[in-house]
Amino acid sequence: MDDPVVLVRQRRDRDADRALLAEAAALALGVAIAAVVVTRTCAHCHATDHGQPSAPGVFLSLSRAGELVAVAASRHRPVGIDIEQLDRVARAGFDDVAFTAEERAEIASSADPDALRAALWTSKEALLKLTGDGLRTDPRLLRVSGARRLLAWPASAPRLDAAVLTRLDTPPGYAGTLAISG
Repeated sequence: MDDPVVLVRQRRDRDADRALLAEAAALALGVAIAAVVVTRTCAHCHATDHGQPSAPGVFLSLSRAGELVAVAASRHRPVGIDIEQLDRVARAGFDDVAFTAEERAEIASSADPDALRAALWTSKEALLKLTGDGLRTDPRLLRVSGARRLLAWPASAPRLDAAVLTRLDTPPGYAGTLAISG
């Protein structure tokens, strides 16, 4: 199986999220899903109801957007994934705390500001998940460019953007395996 493995599903609850993480990990590792135990632990407060997911032998990342959940698994290196609905990112009103002045200018002059805003944000969020820093790092300190997507969504899906990063020197984008199922 190519690395990373990315799976996207339409329903969302904690049990389904954990099952999807286990499925992606099993695909990445080439083992039966029953052989995978996924846990979540916050590196800062040590709670087990949130935090970066993990399983032995594989790096994992999870993101949610509306009723969609997306997970990424990589055997070889840390991975970060983020998925967002364009209209929700546009309405969020966080440009001043999420983007550099240059990025805000790019968004303002873009032919499709909502798409660019979401592409920049998903790239930053995926990078922050990849490093394990999350939003404890000011996203304005990150400069992303060339944020383009290769993920395809069903025509019935809302306008979405996603970023999957597998290491710091990987440009925003995706080159692994995608499966969309209901």
